[in-house]
Amino acid sequence: MNFWKNFKKKMKYEDFIYNLTKTILLDLDIKNLFVNVTEQIREFLDAERCSLFFYDREKEHLRSVVISADKNISKVEIPVDKRSIAGYTALTKKILNIKNVYDREELKSIDPDLKYPDPWLSIEGKKIRSMLSVPIMGDGKVLGVFQAMNKIPFFTEEDEKIIEKIVPLIGIALNNVIKYSNMKIAQNIEKTILENISEAVVLLDSKNRILTYNSQFGEMTGYRFSKMNIENKKIDEILPLIKAHMDKIDFVRKHNIPQEITLDLIRIRIIPIKWKCVIKDDFDYVALIFHFPRG
Repeated sequence: MNFWKNFKKKMKYEDFIYNLTKTILLDLDIKNLFVNVTEQIREFLDAERCSLFFYDREKEHLRSVVISADKNISKVEIPVDKRSIAGYTALTKKILNIKNVYDREELKSIDPDLKYPDPWLSIEGKKIRSMLSVPIMGDGKVLGVFQAMNKIPFFTEEDEKIIEKIVPLIGIALNNVIKYSNMKIAQNIEKTILENISEAVVLLDSKNRILTYNSQFGEMTGYRFSKMNIENKKIDEILPLIKAHMDKIDFVRKHNIPQEITLDLIRIRIIPIKWKCVIKDDFDYVALIFHFPRG
C-alpha cells in the first residue's frame, strides 16, 4: 500500500517538474511565464496564493512580478530589510517557514527585528496565516523572493524540500528575463545615443551615477580616472563644474525633454533614455553628450 502511495506521489512530482520546466523553456510571453509558473507551484503546494518578487539591486527593494492576492493590486515595492518577511528573506538568503505570521513569539524566534504584517497582503475576508518565503538565487546572488501563503494547517518540512528544488528553475527563468531585458535596454540605449552622438558620451543612472562612457569621454577627462574609479561615481564628482546644472539633469529625467547646458566652450546635450521593463522599474537613464567647438 505504501509502495503505491509513494509511487503515485513520485509520479505526481515528476509530472509537475516536467510541466514547470516546459513552461519555463517554451513560454515566450514574459508576463504569462511568471504567472503560469507561480500558479503551477501554488497548485502543487496546495497553497491559497503565491507571490513572486524580483530584487532590484540598484534601488535595493523587491518589486512584485506576480501578486496572486488581489486583482486591484498591480505593483508592490518592499525594502530589503527586516521590516517584512519578503525583505528579510532577500536580506538573509534564508528559507522561512512560518506557521502563524501574527505570532510575535514565532517571528522573534527567527529574528527579534522581524516584522509583520505587510499591509498590502491584508484583504477583507482573507487573512494570511502560514507562509513559506524562499530566496531565489543565481550565481550566488539574490534574484528575487517566492512566497506561498495559507496552506492548511501549515507548510511542512517536505514542502521546504520541494520548494528548495523548485526555486533554481525560477532562478533560470528570472536570469533569462534579466539577460533579455538587459539586451533590449542596451539596444535601446545604443539606438538613442547613435541618433544623437557626435562627441564624448556618458550614461547616468537614476541617482546620477556613471554607468558607462565611451573612449572620447575618457580622452576628455585626460584619462585621469581608471574605469574602476569612474563607474558608479556621481557625475559631479568627476566633473565638479556640472554641479550647478544638476537640476537640469533631473528635469530631463522627470519630464523626458532633452536640454542643453554650457560649460566654458563645451556644449552638453542631455538626452533622456526610457525603457519599460516587466521585472524592474521603468529605466530613467540620462545620456550626456559633449560637443566641442570645431577648428
